[in-house]
Amino acid sequence: MISVNFTDKNGESCWADFSSAQAAVEYCGIENILSWEHYDEYEDEYDGQPDWEQEWHDFDP
Repeated sequence: MISVNFTDKNGESCWADFSSAQAAVEYCGIENILSWEHYDEYEDEYDGQPDWEQEWHDFDP
């Protein structure tokens, strides 16, 4: 997934999620894209919980 910050038809900045960069460019127009963030659909969208295995590793004395 890719989250895109773009300028809409009214000239306002807004965010939307797309399945690919190509889909974002087709919808927004490349000249209107301000920034974007890629993220792992499983980790960020599934339940929003942190990766507990990594958390425990970080706290291991």
